Amino acid sequence: MKKKYIIFIGIIIYSFYYCNAQVLPTILDKNNQKIKEIASTVDEAGWVYLKKEKKFKADIIFLTYKEAFGLGKNDEMKLVKKMTDDIKMNHYTFQQYYKGLLVEHFTYRIHEKDDIAEIANGELLENLNLNTIPSLNSEKALEIALSYFKSERWAWEDKDWENEKKRDKENPTWKPKGELMIIDHLVGGVRNGVLVYKFELRSIKPN
Repeated sequence: MKKKYIIFIGIIIYSFYYCNAQVLPTILDKNNQKIKEIASTVDEAGWVYLKKEKKFKADIIFLTYKEAFGLGKNDEMKLVKKMTDDIKMNHYTFQQYYKGLLVEHFTYRIHEKDDIAEIANGELLENLNLNTIPSLNSEKALEIALSYFKSERWAWEDKDWENEKKRDKENPTWKPKGELMIIDHLVGGVRNGVLVYKFELRSIKPN
């Protein structure tokens, strides 16, 4: 079978609420007393140097100190990856979620040495106040997506491709299902959260 290509597109839901995110990250706010409780230094690039004497564990940082990082009650940081490097440092990657929805591309990393969290860095989408009930269903959003991307034959319209896909018990068809998520949308220098559907569209003619 020919090399497969993936096109990812997000369809912005037209009836949505913007949430104004502050320009200056909370961790860089000089009046942020919460971050001062846990960090010895926060540099201009946003690296948070945690107080070693506190002996923080990586898995409790975002449970106990959400407010210090500018996270609200509806935000959650889920551990999605852990790796250990050549000098035995553990690196934990946490993904931001809002009301159970993934906030695309917003992750934070905690770096741990000898079971003590020492440094944190990453980016968060702050001050989210978003209605997460979509005004469009996935089927309608897909119609809009297909109106922007033309194909003589989609993978789900081809018998051979569909038969191959049937082996995948979790997703037995190439017809895309929309994944509801939140993305960052910059307006006038201010970040806003936008509710979108994300689809994977696969065309076989043209490939």
